[in-house]
Amino acid sequence: MSGLSPRASEVEQLALLCEELAAEASALREGLPEDEKGVSLLVQGNRELAATAAENYRRLMEAEPEWDFFDLSTRCRVKPVFFSEAMSYMEIVGVFFPYTVEANINTHTTDFDIPFAACHELAHISGFMREDEANFLAYAACRASEEPFFRYSGSATALIHAGNALYAKDPARYQQAMEGLSDGVRRDFAASSAYYNAHHTSFGEFSTKVNDTYLKVNSQPQGVATYGRMVDLLLADYRLRHGIG
Repeated sequence: MSGLSPRASEVEQLALLCEELAAEASALREGLPEDEKGVSLLVQGNRELAATAAENYRRLMEAEPEWDFFDLSTRCRVKPVFFSEAMSYMEIVGVFFPYTVEANINTHTTDFDIPFAACHELAHISGFMREDEANFLAYAACRASEEPFFRYSGSATALIHAGNALYAKDPARYQQAMEGLSDGVRRDFAASSAYYNAHHTSFGEFSTKVNDTYLKVNSQPQGVATYGRMVDLLLADYRLRHGIG
């Protein structure tokens, strides 16, 4: 539907994608509000956040007319979960309830995670249940946003996915690709790691296994590893934007 063509890619192309995302995230991070520890701060309230996430999909449809399948995403609103911290212990940032057609997000997590999670759950609203596709669509929706914090959230999260894939293949090239990453982005990544390390429990491991089973039941046989497949879509988008065959 998108015209993208995911395929096996050279490690160097993945490294170039990471360098582009690192530069993009660093530029978008400049001037964002910060807390007393220098970590980026989301100042939008829940209602405004939800409205922006829906608006992003409207803008995405305007920019990509063939992506007119996001109508439901533009008319729904993500909802914060009252017991959001409990979701953190379960290692869950968002969840879609198909029986009530509700997109719910964890608002207790690191701030830069939240806009991306909101757009991810709205992708599910329009019927895209594969996690790799919902992740990529969340990145595309954030990229289309007028709000700098959303654009930053999309780029930073895409960088995490692509960077993890690059590190697994070539740690030295990963270090080289990350050299230009700004101190602000580094502080945000460190804060996110510290947050989830503090909320890591055996219950979270159990929840991950449950999620793994859910993905396999829904025809995603790679289980939780499916999340990493977002990188194939990011690379396909990279090639399309740069005219690479």
